[in-house]
Amino acid sequence: QSADVDTLYLLTTNAPGFFTELGYVEIDRSVAPRAIQQTTEFDDLCPSTATCMKKTL
Repeated sequence: QSADVDTLYLLTTNAPGFFTELGYVEIDRSVAPRAIQQTTEFDDLCPSTATCMKKTL
């Protein structure tokens, strides 16, 4: 764990249950930090229907 990282974010189209078991919780895409929302994956590659999740370390 890095001292600078306290939360992990991900987008998934087919495995929210798997990530829930690993401690992630579903969040609305609009509450993800702007830096996350501006990534290519968030903005372009993953469909808007992808589930956004976060895990606090």
